[in-house]
Amino acid sequence: MLRLSVSLIVVILLFVGFGHSSVAAQTTGVKPPSRARPSDSAESVRPATAAPAIEAIDVEGAERTDPKVVIDAVGLRPPHVLTPDAFERAARKLDALPAASSTALTQQPTRNGGVRLKASIEERALMPKALEDWALVAGRALFVGDVKIDIAGPFGAGEVFGTSFRWAENRPRVAFDLAVPGLGPLPGVTRFEASWDRQTYAFVPGDSTFGFRQTRERAGIGVSDWATNWLAWRAGAAFDRFDDTDTVAVNAGIDTRYMNDLLAVLLGVEGWSPTNGGRRFTQADLLGAWRSNREPAAPWNAVAGITVASGDAPPLALWPGASAGRGRGVLLRAHPLHDSGIVTSEVFGRQMAYATVERMFVIKTMKIATISVAGFTDMAKAWRRADGLDASPLHVDVGGGLRVNSPKTGGMIRIDFGYGLRDGEKQLSAGWIGRWPRRY
Repeated sequence: MLRLSVSLIVVILLFVGFGHSSVAAQTTGVKPPSRARPSDSAESVRPATAAPAIEAIDVEGAERTDPKVVIDAVGLRPPHVLTPDAFERAARKLDALPAASSTALTQQPTRNGGVRLKASIEERALMPKALEDWALVAGRALFVGDVKIDIAGPFGAGEVFGTSFRWAENRPRVAFDLAVPGLGPLPGVTRFEASWDRQTYAFVPGDSTFGFRQTRERAGIGVSDWATNWLAWRAGAAFDRFDDTDTVAVNAGIDTRYMNDLLAVLLGVEGWSPTNGGRRFTQADLLGAWRSNREPAAPWNAVAGITVASGDAPPLALWPGASAGRGRGVLLRAHPLHDSGIVTSEVFGRQMAYATVERMFVIKTMKIATISVAGFTDMAKAWRRADGLDASPLHVDVGGGLRVNSPKTGGMIRIDFGYGLRDGEKQLSAGWIGRWPRRY
């Protein structure tokens, strides 16, 4: 399955490259790149209250990327009427361009009473080249435990091809992905994925003496887009194999924004149907995220969520678990999920509730990265644990650490020390913090 998936991604990549190479740029002006302020969402200047007609769209900063791809990402055309909501939606769609590290959508009134838009992008590097690029790759490998290398826009279609490899003991993983904007008739961004993953589990929490392994292979496709200026949707399908059980999966989700993009509420659900007619199982998650401003390194961040794996016997790969690092997206930074790569944590079950609050202070700004210190509080509790065990205690961990944020990567490396208020556990951990709102 993995070989077929990789072959499919390569074929799609070649198709995208040759398809876009024959399309002429349809823009009123292509300008050399200017300084673009890195941000986690598109920088935008709202139009006036009146709704002027769009007279032209200029593209700035597109060196490898076909300017038509940038205009298609914006989703507006002359002589569309530019309302404030349409402008904000266009800025979000532009920010979703995979090959761009930062974007900006601005407008300028014209003498005729219309408006001229300018879509500015700062392209990601084709692949790591400079010493600082490889330093970031090495830093992620050292602190996060995997090697991730992206190739951005080799065919000028705004696409990004990614590979990642994790060599951790008892939990190796290999993954490939491809993100392509405006693929054929599909809206938004289309993503292809293929992965192989092996995890090792212990029946008794805290005891790694007797463990068993579960292997997962997955190949899927998904599409996502902004339906309005405050609502994004995603949908997809996949073939998933858990050991010897083959399944067909479908998934869907929404991302809603409030309070001028300071609050996000995300809901996702995925269902698996075994091809041999066995029992179905599902996973659902609800996440709320808040930040104090729209900068990548906002001083205050908070998240709270619930994840549920339902069914008679959902694979352990779908169970949520809280961890000090290198876990399953839920932070509990004084309690590791793994012991020698084996899942042994008591905060691991079919159901999980969690919350995190973090305060960050910038202490040094450099050319390639921003250095910050942070303090945090994590909380997590698991229900319906393995072998019918009762719910875990509510754990509350506090601590602090260091943040290294690079605009080129769209995320930051964290190094934290956590202390468990309930049991006095201590843990030094490292990990990767992604783009808001789904950061961990």
